[in-house]
Amino acid sequence: MQLRDYQEAAIAEGRAHYARGARSLLFVGPTGMGKTILGVSLALSHVSKGGRVLWLAHRQELVQQAADSVRQAGEVPGIIAPWASPFPHARIQVASVQTLVARDQRPEASVVVLDEAHHHVAEQWGTVADSYRDALRIGLTATPERQDGVGLGNLFDALIPVAQPATLIANGHLVPVEVLRPAAASKSLAEDPVEAWRRWGKGGKAIVFASSVKAAKDIASRFEALGVPARAITGKLGSADREVAIVRFRSGTVRVLCGVHTLTEGLDVPDASVAILARGFSSPGAYIQAVGRVMRPAPGKTCALILDLMGVSIDHGLPDEDRSYSLQGKAIKSKEGLLPIRQCPACGRVFRAAEFHGVKAIETSPGSLMFEHVPSPRPRCPGCGYEMPLRHDPRVRRQAMVAAHAGHTSDRRISALQQLFATARAKGYKPGWAVMQFKVRYGQFPSQDMKIQAGWR
Repeated sequence: MQLRDYQEAAIAEGRAHYARGARSLLFVGPTGMGKTILGVSLALSHVSKGGRVLWLAHRQELVQQAADSVRQAGEVPGIIAPWASPFPHARIQVASVQTLVARDQRPEASVVVLDEAHHHVAEQWGTVADSYRDALRIGLTATPERQDGVGLGNLFDALIPVAQPATLIANGHLVPVEVLRPAAASKSLAEDPVEAWRRWGKGGKAIVFASSVKAAKDIASRFEALGVPARAITGKLGSADREVAIVRFRSGTVRVLCGVHTLTEGLDVPDASVAILARGFSSPGAYIQAVGRVMRPAPGKTCALILDLMGVSIDHGLPDEDRSYSLQGKAIKSKEGLLPIRQCPACGRVFRAAEFHGVKAIETSPGSLMFEHVPSPRPRCPGCGYEMPLRHDPRVRRQAMVAAHAGHTSDRRISALQQLFATARAKGYKPGWAVMQFKVRYGQFPSQDMKIQAGWR
């Protein structure tokens, strides 16, 4: 299988964790980073050495997607689901976790893959994973958190961040994203979803995330009344009807899907370009999954549009922000040090303002900034061209950090370089990245002796 550079780096890091005694690994990355391909690559490597793999998913779309990927890689999978014929001799079994629970079935496996791993903390589904205590465990997810926002430390020994949105956008694996939202978060809608789509959506294929079954059906009906084919997808909709609606959405005969507590996972329709958030999201997990539905690239698609009608992104960050993850405590956090957010008072568009009066903030690498004094013009809204009022960057005080480091001892500088090398290895960066970050912090490159003491390799 042809893997991307960051996928190969993540797999290498995973094997290093296994070599140090880890038994369960969680690979984390946003929509578009290729979680299924990464998991299939690990599965194929394992069966080539005589092992057997059980791949667990909780939706029909995810089961089919994983089975198709295994088949495309040259291996014939078994599928355990109500709609599939069994093939017990297959070395890779892709199973609906609900089917295994209903049938009390536990196929032989030495590796278990948990697709959308955050769902396997549920008591009923967790019994399946717990049945394979002697097997190696591989988790795949974009949102490594329980419903209460806590990490998945009870399921996994180590967490491996595979890629960040900025990397995927830069390499064309995701499209840039534009966000329109109210000036402040609210419990009520800032604009009617249908009118927001008519005003801003430019006719794009849209997914509406509604607050209730009634709201989803009402929104779909009003789109239909305008001559825009729409369907409501709810938990009560039968699987056959749901599949028909999604197939029609994929083909374009349906232009809008309206979901309630659904459509956040397993929906892969790359040419969908508009997400309408007509509900709140109490934690970042479901929010990240929702906006990810429209960030995949497609021919002719230049960007995704998020109509955030309740200001959810004010609490949970913009969809393309880099994030840090943890197995313990709060699972998902926006990284510090990103460029500040501005909102255009004329059109409501949200964007990162890199330029301010008297100082320019330059993002030298993901999460790292330097400041340059320049006669900067007023930043303009990239949407309507409105000239923003002048204001100073409140973070300009961070320039003093470079001077403050001047008093650091040699041991403290070596310790800082060690931490930078560790970060570079964890992210798959070259050691030179750590050296450059040291230069930014201390104003000079580390000596060769200092690099050796800090673990240069």
